[in-house]
Amino acid sequence: MSAALSPARWRRRATQAAATASLVCLVGLGAGSAHAVGVGTSLDDAANPARLTVSAPVDQVARAGSSVARAAASTWTPIEGEPMNYAVNGGTGTAAATSASTAIVAAGGRVLVAYPEIGVTIAQSTRAAFATDVAATAGIDSVGPTRTRAVTDGATPPAPMPLAETVSSPVDPDLPEEGDAWDVAATRTAAAHRVTTGSADVVVGIADSGVDDTHPDLAGRVDPALSVGCSVNGVADSNRAAWLPDTSPHGTHVAGTVGAAQNGSGIVGVAPSTTLAAIKIGNADGFIYPEYVICGMMWAAATGMDVVNHSYFVDPWLGWCPDQASQAAGLEATRRAFAYATGKNVLSVAASGNYGLDFDARTLDSQSPDDGKPSPRPVTGACTMPPAGLPGVLGVGASESESSSGETRYATLSNYGGDTVDIVAPGISIWSSTPPTGESLYAPFPGTSMASPHVAGAAALVKAQHPNASPAEIITILTDAARAGTCPVGASDCPDVDPRRMGAGHLDVAASLGITTPDTAATIGITSRKLSTTENSPVVATGFRPGESVDVRLTQGEAVHHLTTAVADARGEVHTSVRASLTTGTAPVTLTAVGSASGASADTPVRVVAGVAAPAITSPTAGAQVPVGVITISGTAAPGAAVSVLLTKPTWDPNVDGAFPQPPAAGPGEPVPFDPSTGISTARGLADATGAWSVTFTVPANAYSVSVRQRVDGVVSPASPAVAFEAVAGVPTGTPSPEPTTEPTPTAEPTSPATDTPTPQPTAGTGGSTADSADAASHGSPTATATAPHSTGSSDATATRPGSDARASLAASGASDVVILAIAAIAGLLLAAGAAIVTAARRVR
Repeated sequence: MSAALSPARWRRRATQAAATASLVCLVGLGAGSAHAVGVGTSLDDAANPARLTVSAPVDQVARAGSSVARAAASTWTPIEGEPMNYAVNGGTGTAAATSASTAIVAAGGRVLVAYPEIGVTIAQSTRAAFATDVAATAGIDSVGPTRTRAVTDGATPPAPMPLAETVSSPVDPDLPEEGDAWDVAATRTAAAHRVTTGSADVVVGIADSGVDDTHPDLAGRVDPALSVGCSVNGVADSNRAAWLPDTSPHGTHVAGTVGAAQNGSGIVGVAPSTTLAAIKIGNADGFIYPEYVICGMMWAAATGMDVVNHSYFVDPWLGWCPDQASQAAGLEATRRAFAYATGKNVLSVAASGNYGLDFDARTLDSQSPDDGKPSPRPVTGACTMPPAGLPGVLGVGASESESSSGETRYATLSNYGGDTVDIVAPGISIWSSTPPTGESLYAPFPGTSMASPHVAGAAALVKAQHPNASPAEIITILTDAARAGTCPVGASDCPDVDPRRMGAGHLDVAASLGITTPDTAATIGITSRKLSTTENSPVVATGFRPGESVDVRLTQGEAVHHLTTAVADARGEVHTSVRASLTTGTAPVTLTAVGSASGASADTPVRVVAGVAAPAITSPTAGAQVPVGVITISGTAAPGAAVSVLLTKPTWDPNVDGAFPQPPAAGPGEPVPFDPSTGISTARGLADATGAWSVTFTVPANAYSVSVRQRVDGVVSPASPAVAFEAVAGVPTGTPSPEPTTEPTPTAEPTSPATDTPTPQPTAGTGGSTADSADAASHGSPTATATAPHSTGSSDATATRPGSDARASLAASGASDVVILAIAAIAGLLLAAGAAIVTAARRVR
């Protein structure tokens, strides 16, 4: 965004100023006093209510019946003396807001902020009877807590994260060339950019963990006058420090996908000419409570934003139920805020979540509340996951580029059902901007959190093309342009054609602008600049003649290495997978796709690394039965290799197995407990001088599958073949397993090219025979902690959140072992820099 504002931008600013003046808040100065304060209005003005104005509501929001909220059984009990925040819902207008304020103060509370436009007041009280007393007041529809743990907002402000401006020479050897990432090709974003890159008059809010506006791809893109922090009691704070990131890179990553600059380096966003605004709605512990979200949406409506991206779900409930008293009021207050913003022409785009949950079939939740002690509770189809499940919100699931075929497929980590998915977009191996992690300013994250900003960026392009389009009209344009999913040949159960999972289909940015296929120029997309000789790498190429053969090759000087030939589909696209041929010398290497009939070609720089063979698992053997409790997984690898062992429960169904007991966290060197909340746990260790390794897990009775990867000189191997076994109660310790049919072969240690950059060792539970300190010292990683519930990090990179045992509400969760190891490495860097990555496996963030 240029420093000078266009006339249209000046008009927008004037409109925003008027809207801001009309957004009225009631700010309590303690029990017994409450004053009306307009956003941007001084406390002196608050003393004179006659000087304030109230904006009329755009539409009348429905009120939740108080009888429903009060009759439901509560799973939370207030504690006398502990501060708690509450959502108080009543009628709209100043008279109703004043009445609610009076009732709040009379019940021993104080008003934090009120929104007369929607009849919502956020209050705080230490009285256990507060909600009951206020609910008895005439005109109050519902009252309920916004969380389950005592409020500590603002008590200890977190130190800010290092900003990108502190890195003078960023190093990102695996970052694809700008515009050559797979998601750019798969969504036909390059074709869209040949028509438009958007408009600075369109504003996209990033409701997230804060945005680093010093990042080279975001500098000048974030408007500080439109940015806000809402993560202290849901009270708007426009100071820059309030919306900068403090513990998580998540918001900066999301912002880059939406609107990173097209400047010849780094990445390019879907809408690189749009204006961004930071809306910080995550606190330092990673929680996103209703009052934060309500504050953000009311701010977006008051300042005239066009689109807001929401890559999170609202804590502390994995599904908010209107018939449960601990959730009804918070859900209704949140719904009102989103309805109001939609009425002000703000389009909300939201991630569906990463649990793989079917919200139509779900009956039990044992993972909530995530800010306290989870306990089983019944859930029904009436329970929703805000914001993705709210009316008028465009819900987004994730897709991935399969490493084996290169096809773009539905990512099964996505939640679905319950009106949570309207469209899918790339969400696995998504490169984008981050605050510094060492000398790196970019990282690949996975999850529906990464899918949603692709759609938000596309919505910004549509808004630039159709300035008068309403949110509903933009949704229709995007979903009508979506590409239908297809099934692999012979597939019997295919989520790619299930509308409850896929919505309208795959995002097609160019089609949403009316651009037909095939594209007029060829493009190529990859998931990483690093290509391995032993592992498949997906390739997406567009702009070819339908039906023609496309040769995919490596070129180094005069040398040409043919990798594969694929046939362009009816859209002129190629989705394939390659293994690199080993190259020699230091000359640059290029991956090229060339059409045999059209002559169209696209290329991108890559680097080739010698691959590492998969390690072997020697125990347990396939079909073995082992006793419940502590089990040992052992095998062979290259001497000194770092191994990452992935344990999954193949028969675990998150929709019915929610009551599976939650294991305690493991300490360094202790067995890693199997994590039922994700259906996945990871332990790591080091192979000894002979190549032998072992790790331990704690498991209850069930069927399991285990696989292992190794990392040698910074190169990660493919996964070993999965070994299925069963943990059975009553099997004596030491019961022999079936003898293996073949002897495992120790893996030889390969020689990696000197140019390969070592990857940081993942942080996870060791659970193994090798001391954690030795592992950390050997690989330069911080002290490891176990993968366990209520901690932040990916499945293979779990770090306990400082001062908290709860999971974060911002997620980037993986769908494959490759992604898990990659994100683990990123988390290790972040922790080494003193930052906690606010990501958790199978959580939306």
